[in-house]
Amino acid sequence: MNHSKQIRYWCSGALITCSLLLLTGCGGGDRPALAKLSGIVTLEGVPVSGATISLVPVDGGRVGTAVTDDSGRYTISTYPGDANDGAIVGKHKVGILKIGGEGALMLTQEETTDINNELAPASGEVDGVTEAAKEPKIEYLVPKRYVNPNESNLTVEVPAAGNENANFELTL
Repeated sequence: MNHSKQIRYWCSGALITCSLLLLTGCGGGDRPALAKLSGIVTLEGVPVSGATISLVPVDGGRVGTAVTDDSGRYTISTYPGDANDGAIVGKHKVGILKIGGEGALMLTQEETTDINNELAPASGEVDGVTEAAKEPKIEYLVPKRYVNPNESNLTVEVPAAGNENANFELTL
């Protein structure tokens, strides 16, 4: 499987996993303690707009997410629509994703059957152009090393009182 398809499948899987996590545990009575968590994401000192932040509780539990606004500010949501929404109290691993390019548009569209794989010649070449050369490129607008919470080395502690200055200062 080529790199672009691996990224597409990983991102699709991550989106499905987050969606399932958001749909589970909505009973209300058995929810963990939540607190407000917000801050600003910057890259080399410049606010990052449109980045997706994922907080994965180290001790297990539902993933909290947010998307940064034009000033790079985010507010984590774990139970959207709940008046007491926030992040689960405790330590979290953090992932931050912002991508662009033609490949990013493919990730936002609904997945369909990959007809090209079924019809393409075994060599991976169509009309003198390799399949890899025809695939839309994904551009990481935040360095790729920050995407996976298990590998990003980004963490945050959510105190019971909350934190409105949980900033992430990313570097190239």
